[in-house]
Amino acid sequence: GLVAGAGGALFCRAALIGDKLRRGLRSVKAQGLFVLGAALGFAVVFKVLGPHTLGSGKMLLEEYLFEPMVDPSLTDIGARFFGSLFSFSAGGAGGIFAPALSSGAAIGGWIGQWFNPSRGELNVLILAGMTAFLTGVSRSPFTSAILVLEMTDRHSVIFQLMYAASIGYVIAMAIDRKSYYERMKERLIARVIPPEPKASTRSQRQRERFAPKERDEDEENTDLGLG
Repeated sequence: GLVAGAGGALFCRAALIGDKLRRGLRSVKAQGLFVLGAALGFAVVFKVLGPHTLGSGKMLLEEYLFEPMVDPSLTDIGARFFGSLFSFSAGGAGGIFAPALSSGAAIGGWIGQWFNPSRGELNVLILAGMTAFLTGVSRSPFTSAILVLEMTDRHSVIFQLMYAASIGYVIAMAIDRKSYYERMKERLIARVIPPEPKASTRSQRQRERFAPKERDEDEENTDLGLG
């Protein structure tokens, strides 16, 4: 839960940095070159780390959860993490939910194998990694646990998933107080509703200088029955 929660928060931060860099480029040519660079980075990750780089991660989830024999590796973690990151940076990702689950499964499976667990115990650790990583992304521990629980129909491990979600939430909040969705909402609002321009210092001083005089004139007119 600790590692997966931190991974979810760091993934969001890296994805937000990539999005900010891409949107900060003014010319279409510069944005095109940035997207091309991200696509080349994705191709390199695929070439080096393998086929788990592709897609939403459904293939990895099915392999980790349903195959009788599975061999989690650090390569799978890198493939899911960096493959999804380059996709988000290029603006080509369709969602963050499935990539978060597959990345968490890779982390949970890799760490879980250190303890030489049975196949059923490894599945629990994989589900815990999925829950913690999704919590790190969404900052919604209860929702993340229930989603993973309902998707996998493993109601007997609800306490383990809630425990992993709680740990993931604490470590993610220590890294960033806001979720990926909150950060993106703030950016969208800032683009749609630009901030009001601040008044210059000189004009502000002029308003402050004449404000008392205007108030005195209003009071005088009121006393004379003119207001």
